[in-house]
Amino acid sequence: MTYDFFGACDAAWPTAPHSALTAYDGIPKADPDGSATVAKLKGLGIPASELLLGIGFYGRGRTGVTPSAPGGTATGS
Repeated sequence: MTYDFFGACDAAWPTAPHSALTAYDGIPKADPDGSATVAKLKGLGIPASELLLGIGFYGRGRTGVTPSAPGGTATGS
């Protein structure tokens, strides 16, 4: 599963796209994207033919959000 990098289970509650395919300006953590995940798995010796990239097609609403840019914080979902 290569999605929900910034989900409800993240203690810091960063606001960011949960299923980023590649890194972007303002991303809250290093390497939480599909491309980096696939590269790490291939680096561990897992053949590309055995990898399947899953993307979640859903969204989340957050409360107490500041600021509006990716990497902000929220107090709840």
